[in-house]
Amino acid sequence: MDTNKCLICHHNVPASYFLEQYEICRNCFKKMPLIYKNEKILGYPCLILYQYNDFIEEIILRIKGYGDKKLCNVFLNPIKDYLKLKYFSYVCLPIPSSKSSDNKRGFNHVKEMIKPLGLEVLDCFSKKENHKQAYQSKFGRTKIDQIIGLNPSKLSRHKNYLIVDDITTTHQSIKTCIKLLEQASIKRIKILVFASSCRTKSIEKTQYLSAK
Repeated sequence: MDTNKCLICHHNVPASYFLEQYEICRNCFKKMPLIYKNEKILGYPCLILYQYNDFIEEIILRIKGYGDKKLCNVFLNPIKDYLKLKYFSYVCLPIPSSKSSDNKRGFNHVKEMIKPLGLEVLDCFSKKENHKQAYQSKFGRTKIDQIIGLNPSKLSRHKNYLIVDDITTTHQSIKTCIKLLEQASIKRIKILVFASSCRTKSIEKTQYLSAK
């Protein structure tokens, strides 16, 4: 029997139970709640792809904490064709992580995670210190505007920009980036978030599994 190894669980699974184009097994795919939640942040459209759960937390930890670069594509591979059409005219602006974190793992995780879209990426945001949102109090999170900076020299008022974040809870980092862009007279903005802690029912995934 032909088998394939899943990028997430590392199990050898039968070819019939393996989503070859995504390089993961059906079981792992079902544990990633796809929600396609549309909302607005400071008046700008935001698309949230997945509902944050323990399984997604483990994947993000393996990417950010242990440098498992192969996992960076698992979030967008199943939906990249749709997103390529949706954002074909946009330039990606990743929410920054600290340089020390990027150097330690050998790559910027958000930049790697958005590679399947094939869009231009600009490093115009910077993080002034190693400030982890997850470990901050509510008061501490509101001070994120003192941590993130913007270099507007490569930006143009005539281009479309897509702010990209891996995980969001309070949207404070995103709001700070929006305000910095507005100060630079950039108004053509959308936001893409990989996962959020919001409680939303996941969509039916049958359409993605029907090919198998």
